[in-house]
Amino acid sequence: MSTDIIQDLRTNPEIEFFEDLIQDVKGESNPIDIPDRDKLYTDKIELNSEPDGNIYVNGQYVHPVYARIVNQLSDGLSPIIVIVGREGLGKSMTGVRMAYELHNKINCLRGNFNVDNQVVYRVLEFLFLERSSTRKAELFEEANETLNSSDYHSPMNKAVAGATRTQRKRENPKIFICPEFKQLDSRIREKVDVMVDMKGKQFAEVTTYRLKHGKRGNRGLDYYYNGDYPYWRIPDVPKKLRNQYDKLDNAFKGDYLDELILEVLQKKMEDYEDQQTVKM
Repeated sequence: MSTDIIQDLRTNPEIEFFEDLIQDVKGESNPIDIPDRDKLYTDKIELNSEPDGNIYVNGQYVHPVYARIVNQLSDGLSPIIVIVGREGLGKSMTGVRMAYELHNKINCLRGNFNVDNQVVYRVLEFLFLERSSTRKAELFEEANETLNSSDYHSPMNKAVAGATRTQRKRENPKIFICPEFKQLDSRIREKVDVMVDMKGKQFAEVTTYRLKHGKRGNRGLDYYYNGDYPYWRIPDVPKKLRNQYDKLDNAFKGDYLDELILEVLQKKMEDYEDQQTVKM
């Protein structure tokens, strides 16, 4: 199934479209397509001592956090990255920058980073993106709204948590954007490999986690560090990519406001009907 389905999901609210989609999914054989690694950077990166600033990977100088991501991809896994911080510090652009560098600079993922098909805001978009892609970055925006920890038992949360847990072999780095780590569903939090905590404008503290003796814990970036590290001053996103993201983001936020209005109106209608029933 093509990633054009992401565009279809955004433009087809009709019930008939979803009914057809259900039939297509039921009737389609969809085994995991193990990624072809030809022409991709797949070398393991050994970091046994504190690096002096950025590291040199496949002809590019990048932050050492990419070593953890590249190494997990080389092991056939799907790294999970969470970017947190208050509004205005550049969470989204940090996520876009990471996806861009993994695709376009380090070249450890397939093709170029495509904002339209690899940035998602809704669970169905995420699930179909996961279903149709391998060795590609997935950036889930506003994850706190859709995957809030208070909605633990919701079908949406369960679906994303299940996909995250079972689809590791697709080798898709998953980047979740939310204001606070604790707002994210606990089943996703416990699988996190990298957390980027925005401390200032395009400035973050980076923490990585790895499994040891059956428990996850902060083990640094697989090496010891001192001083200012692990802080990261994030480079600007290329202007063309920024413009593409802004166009998509503005469209989503306009639609999202309409959805909120409809939800409030629907609730008012339900309350009014309940009141009339009580009076009768």
